[in-house]
Amino acid sequence: ELFRDRLTVAPVVEALREEPLEGEEEEEAPVKAAPAVRQEIKGVISSAQKYCTFGAGTPFVLIGERINPTGKKRLKQALLDEDYDYILTQAVEQIDAGAEILDVNVGVPSLDDVKVLPLVIKKLQSITGLPLQIDSSNPEAIEAALRVYNGKAIVIYISSLRKLVYRTVYCI
Repeated sequence: ELFRDRLTVAPVVEALREEPLEGEEEEEAPVKAAPAVRQEIKGVISSAQKYCTFGAGTPFVLIGERINPTGKKRLKQALLDEDYDYILTQAVEQIDAGAEILDVNVGVPSLDDVKVLPLVIKKLQSITGLPLQIDSSNPEAIEAALRVYNGKAIVIYISSLRKLVYRTVYCI
């Protein structure tokens, strides 16, 4: 119920902030028995113009992952130089190649992702109607991006704790 619409942005961000920070004690979650029958889990992601379903029993979905600076020197530099034309070109190339969803991550050290992520989201929405997947390790950047996104996004939140990586996926 918590993640059904954009109006729940604040509770989602609060839930992200509640993860233990580095050095904090982590509470052990109670162990629950898995259900005997596997249920089909389906999700829907949308933009203002298009929607895409995913999950068990749905066809394969192609997610364009090139708007993510991890390991991409040219994209990192484009973000630092505010070269948004390069970023939009990357989006168009992925769309032309058949992407149904675009992953958007602007995580570069020294970059103000709270400012840049929503700006990139707005620019992408101006050239494409594809749904977007918002990917960040900063809850404030996610919140800022969700506030400008016209649709129901997938949110990828990755944080590290005690050399373990936690990956949380929300459909908002």
